[in-house]
Amino acid sequence: PTCDPDCVLGDWTEWGACSVTCGDGSVTRTRPVIQQPAGAGLPCGPLVEAEPCNPRPCVCQEPSTPANGQRLTMNLSIGGRTTYQCDERFTMNGGPILTCKDDLTFDLSPPTCDPDCILGSWTEWGACSVTCGIGSVTRTRPVIQQPAGAGLPCGPQAETEPCNPKPCVLCEGQYTQNDLVYRVNQIALIPSTDVLIVVDESRSMETEHAWLPNMIRALETSLNNLGIGRPLGAAANQRNMYALVGFGKAPDATAHLFLSNPSTCPPARSLYPVECYGSANEQLEADPVGRVEDGYQAIQFAMDNIPWRRTPGVAHNMIFISDEDRDVVSAGITRDRIKNLLQDNGFILNVVIDNKFYGPQDVQLLGVDHTGTGYLGQVIGSFSEVDQVRMGPGYASTKNDYTNLALELRGAAWDIAILRGGRLSAAFTNAFTQVKTAEIQRQTDRCSNCICSADAQADGGGSFNCTESNNQEVCKCRSREGQFNQANGACEGAQDPVDCVVSQWSDFGPCSTTCDSGVARRTRTILTPARAGGESCPSLDFRQLCVGPPCDGSGCRDPGAPQDGERTLLGVQQFPVQPGANVRFSCNPGFQLVGQSLTFCNFDLRWSNPVPRCQAVCIPNSQNYKLETSTLNVAADVIMVVDESRSMGSEIQWLKDIIPRFNDALTNRKIGTMESCRNRFAVVGFGRASPQETAYLLRSINGEALYPISDYAGAVSALQEDQNGRIEDGYQAINFAINNIPLRTSTSNCSFSRNMILLTDEDRDTGRLGRSLNRGNIQSELQRLRIKLNVIVDNTFQVDGVRGIGRSSTVGFRESSDPSSCYISSSAVVTGPGYGNTKNSYTDMALALGGGAWDILQLRDTAIRDAMTCAIIDVKVNEISSEVQTCQICSCNLAGQEQCVAATALNRDQCYCGYQGGQFVLGSCVGVPSKCPC
Repeated sequence: PTCDPDCVLGDWTEWGACSVTCGDGSVTRTRPVIQQPAGAGLPCGPLVEAEPCNPRPCVCQEPSTPANGQRLTMNLSIGGRTTYQCDERFTMNGGPILTCKDDLTFDLSPPTCDPDCILGSWTEWGACSVTCGIGSVTRTRPVIQQPAGAGLPCGPQAETEPCNPKPCVLCEGQYTQNDLVYRVNQIALIPSTDVLIVVDESRSMETEHAWLPNMIRALETSLNNLGIGRPLGAAANQRNMYALVGFGKAPDATAHLFLSNPSTCPPARSLYPVECYGSANEQLEADPVGRVEDGYQAIQFAMDNIPWRRTPGVAHNMIFISDEDRDVVSAGITRDRIKNLLQDNGFILNVVIDNKFYGPQDVQLLGVDHTGTGYLGQVIGSFSEVDQVRMGPGYASTKNDYTNLALELRGAAWDIAILRGGRLSAAFTNAFTQVKTAEIQRQTDRCSNCICSADAQADGGGSFNCTESNNQEVCKCRSREGQFNQANGACEGAQDPVDCVVSQWSDFGPCSTTCDSGVARRTRTILTPARAGGESCPSLDFRQLCVGPPCDGSGCRDPGAPQDGERTLLGVQQFPVQPGANVRFSCNPGFQLVGQSLTFCNFDLRWSNPVPRCQAVCIPNSQNYKLETSTLNVAADVIMVVDESRSMGSEIQWLKDIIPRFNDALTNRKIGTMESCRNRFAVVGFGRASPQETAYLLRSINGEALYPISDYAGAVSALQEDQNGRIEDGYQAINFAINNIPLRTSTSNCSFSRNMILLTDEDRDTGRLGRSLNRGNIQSELQRLRIKLNVIVDNTFQVDGVRGIGRSSTVGFRESSDPSSCYISSSAVVTGPGYGNTKNSYTDMALALGGGAWDILQLRDTAIRDAMTCAIIDVKVNEISSEVQTCQICSCNLAGQEQCVAATALNRDQCYCGYQGGQFVLGSCVGVPSKCPC
C-alpha cells in the first residue's frame, strides 16, 4: 500500500464587510489550501463560509420633536412623511412635513416652534390733544411676550382716534355764534302728506304688487317717527293719506282708481289712511294679456281724479312703478305737460323702473337721487351712500320718460330688477323709505329762525337751533335775503335761491387701527354755501368700517394637509388667518379626496370642516365600473332659437356672453377639440313684425348656417329687439330650424351631439305658418333627430320651497349662498303654471325630451344671472357628455394602478348595473341603492 497525502487547510481569514449598509445582507471568510490531497488522501473541506448580517434597519432615525409643538404623524420608512404642529401662540419655523429619503436622511431639518408676540390689554384713552376743533386721543398696550425667529410680530402698541371737544369754527364756515339766519326746510313741520301710487298692472308685476303694502307701512312708520302725520284716531287732516292707480290692464289699458274696501274702511274712498291701503292693494292684479302701458296717461289720470289735498302744510308725492317704457296712447300728454303739472303742484316724483345705475368699479346700485347720490345695497338689509354714479341707458325710452323726469322733479329713480331679484329687497325697501322720508321732510312751506350755536356740536363746527317763525311772510322774504315792506306787504330785493354745492369726496384716509377693526374716514368741503332759501348742505363726513389682521395673533391655525395630499391657503399669505379665509385640499396622483375639499375659518376661530383624507384610487385585485367619455372625436351642434320681440334686449346681450363660455366648458371636457371635429353653432330669430313674422337664419360672414365659435359673435350681433313684434310662434321657429340648418351626421371619425336652446318670454302665438304644427309632431321630430331641447321661458320653479332658476327632468336648481358653488340642485322641485300655454308648449316638452327648462325672469335679475348662467352651462355640458359616454370595466393591479376597458355588447348591462351599485344576477340588475339628491 501507499500513504497518500490528505488535504491540509490554513487558518480562516477575518470576516469581511456586510454586503449591505442596511437591511438583510451577508459576510464571508476564506482559508487557503496548504497541501493538496492525492490518491486516497482526504479531500479538502469548504474554503468559503458565509453568515447573515443586518447592520441596521432601512429606516430614518426618529427626528426630534420641537419644544412648544408636537408630531402629528411619523413614518420612518423610505418615502414616509413625518408631520408637525405648533401649540397656540407659536409659529412653525421650517417645513411642517419631513420625508425620509433613499439615503435614510430627511429632506429637511426638524422645525422649531418660535414664540409669537403676545400683547396686553389696551389702556384707557388719554386726554384730547386739543381743546377745540379736531384733535386726537391715544391709548397703548404692553408687550407680554416678545416674538422670536419666525414668531408673529407684535401689532401696534399705540393707536389714536380723532377727538373734537368743541368746535372752533361755527356753522357752515361762514356764520359765528348767535348769528340769526332765516331758513326753509330746517325742521319737520309738515302736518301730513298725500302719496299717489301709480302702478303698472301688466303680467310681470306680481313682485312689485306684493312689495307695496310692506313699503307703505315702513314709510308711514318712518314719517310718524318724525312727527309727519298722526296715528289712527287723529283728525283726517292730520293723517298721511295714500291713493292707488293702476294702468296697463287689458282690454283698453287705461288707468283706473282702486278704492278702499267699504266693509273695512267705510266709506269707500280714493284717498285713504295707511290702515285702509291694504284693502285697495289686494285688488291689484297682474294681467296676463296686458299690452299697452302709457305711464303719462296714468299720471294725468291720477292728478285729475284723486282729491289730493291742496291745503297748506300738506306735502305732495307720487311713486310710479313699471317695468316697461312708455307706450304712447295719448299723444297730447307730453313730457313737458307732465313735468309742469307735477312741478306746479309741488309733487316730488319717485320712479321704480327698468333702468340700471352703477357706482365705483361699476358695482350695481339700488337707485340714485336728484343730488347724484347712489345707494348700494347689502344682503343683510343695510345700504350705503356712494358717489360717482353712472346711469345705464334704460329700457327703450325709460331713461328720458321716467328716470330723468323724476330727477328733474327733485325725486329719485330705482332699479326694478334689484327689487324683483329678492336678495336685496330688504336693503331696497330701507333705502327707498329713507330717501322718500327725507324728501317729504324737505317739502315744507314753513320758515324758521335759526341761531348759530356752539353748544350743538358737530364735526367741524357748531349747528343751527331752529324754531318756527311767528311771521312766515317776513321769514320767507329774509330767507331769500330780501327786505319785507310792511306797508305794502312786498318782499323787496329778494335773491334767487342758491343751493349748497360741495366738493367730491376725498379718498378714504388710513384705518384708525392697523389690526382688528377700526374706522376709515373721508370728507368733503363746502364750495358754495346755501343762500336765499337754497337747499342746505348735505353731510360733510363719511366713515366706514375697516378690518386688519388680529391684534393678538389669534385666528384659525394651520389645519394641516391630508396624508398623500396637500392644502392651499387661498388669498392669504400665512397662518393664523381671520374669519372668512379659505383653505382648499387636494390629493396626490393616484389618490382621491374623501371629505370636503374646502374649509373656511368661522367666527369662533374654528375651521368649518375637518381635514379630509386621501384614499387610493383603487384597491389591488378589485373591480370597478365607470362612465367615461368616448375615445371617439366628439363635437356638438347647438342651435339657438331666439325671440326678437321688444322685451328681449337683455337676453340677446346675454347670448353674446354665454356661448363662448359654453364652448370653453365643452372643450374642457374634450368635446370639440379636434380640428376636424369642432363644435358649431346656429342662430334662428323669430317674432319680428316684418316680414310676416317668419323665422329666419342669421348666417356667418361666410354665409354658413352652422358655423364655428369664431364666427358666432358676428351672427348673434344681427339679432334685433323689434319694438313692433307681435306674433311669437316658437313651434314654427323650431320647425324652420330643423328644415334649414344642415346638422352633421356622425361618422367613424367624429360623433356629433345635437342640441337646441329656445329663448322667449311669451307663450306660443300660433302664426299663419304654424297652424299645422302641434306639440306632438314637433316633439316627435326632435326625438327622431336626437335633438336635446332646453327652453328659457316665462315659467317659475319652486326648489326647496323658494323660487328657483330652473330644472331638469329629475332635479331643480336654485342660487347658492356658498362662495364655492354658484347653484344648488335638489329633488324638491315644483313647476309653476307658467305664462299662458308656456308650460305645456315649451317646459313639459323640453323635460320630456330629457332637457331642461329655465325661468327667464330670473335671468333678467342681474344679481342671480351669474348663478343661472353657471347652472345652464353645467347642465347642458353634462347632457352632451352623457350622450358620448361609455361604460368602462376597470381592474386594479397589485401596484394600485387602474386599467379600464370599454364594456362589450355581452357585458354592457352588467357594467351599467355595477356602475349604479347593483348586482347583475341571472340577467337582471338587483340591489341598486336608492338615489339621493346631490
